[in-house]
Amino acid sequence: MANFRNTPGNDLESADLQRISEPFWQKDSSHTDQDNFGLGLSLVEKYAELIEAKTAYFLKNGKFVASLQVPDLSDMEDFEDAGVS
Repeated sequence: MANFRNTPGNDLESADLQRISEPFWQKDSSHTDQDNFGLGLSLVEKYAELIEAKTAYFLKNGKFVASLQVPDLSDMEDFEDAGVS
């Protein structure tokens, strides 16, 4: 499992964590950096789904944490059939 800590959670609340991986979702677009579009976690969700990984998002000590639990890919037949090892 890998945990990725991002910038401080600032204004994030527990209720926001249910929406945080929605494409283009931003807590408050008026204070959001114009270089960020809210696609990163939605892409993580889609890729995680493809490889049967589990994601979790939570706040810990005022910081946003994203957790990704990746399965043992060597057990996946699709990877073996495709020649991926």
